[in-house]
Amino acid sequence: MKKTLVILTLSILFTCKNDIPKIHFLKQGFITEQGEYILSKSKMVIVKRLENESFIFAITDRKRNILYQQSLVETFSELHYWLLYADDKQNIYYYNSDYSSQKALLFDAEKKEYNAIDFCTFEINLPKEFKKKLADDTNLGNCISLR
Repeated sequence: MKKTLVILTLSILFTCKNDIPKIHFLKQGFITEQGEYILSKSKMVIVKRLENESFIFAITDRKRNILYQQSLVETFSELHYWLLYADDKQNIYYYNSDYSSQKALLFDAEKKEYNAIDFCTFEINLPKEFKKKLADDTNLGNCISLR
């Protein structure tokens, strides 16, 4: 009985270990793996791996209320090129080659919500690090914000 209890406890510990999200403190930079990325006292980006091995992200407030969630039909895949970047103002930028989706998620403090802007259709100032990585690794010649 004691041996069975020890084996059961160990198996529970090892299987639950994968469910614990990795926590990162990030002022600005690239988000590259599953986990919780704390941007400030009031905002966090959560990246989860789905059963089909794709990734989805959401931006939440400190109470975990969702401020923005990526569409389930445009998730990131390890089989395709994608970038996810947070700037020092807690705006989020992403590119997904699988769906030719490129967005800047800019926070409107007055409305307390994120506005999604296609940065290849509308010119915005992209963070230098994100812009350089996009220019180096993609073929977005018609992207207005990369000019």
